[in-house]
Amino acid sequence: MQTIKTKFLGATDTKPQRIKGQNSSGKHSITMSVHNPIFDSARHSAVNGTSRQRAMSYDKEMHKIIALELMKKLDWEGEMVGGSDDAKGGMVWVFINFTFDILLGCRSPTIHNEKGHDYC
Repeated sequence: MQTIKTKFLGATDTKPQRIKGQNSSGKHSITMSVHNPIFDSARHSAVNGTSRQRAMSYDKEMHKIIALELMKKLDWEGEMVGGSDDAKGGMVWVFINFTFDILLGCRSPTIHNEKGHDYC
């Protein structure tokens, strides 16, 4: 199954700040300046609150827009959900299927079912 990874790229001497989206095979990507008009909707949909909360909301919206643009470029259809990629400082987008497994991790199991399986 293919995924999309999005990440923020800082400004260089010759390029402005950008957001990049790349599929998991690494063969296809899209990169856009954060000043691209496509991000105007993200600026306007940023939540009310502190400047930090608005910045975080805006950042997530930009990642979402890049993922959608890459989906269009690749002619992919379906629903994707995104989550933080803490190790890389970006986001990872995966398809939502009607049949999927949920992995639940916890530090210390607290419930044991009749088959001896541990749950949080």
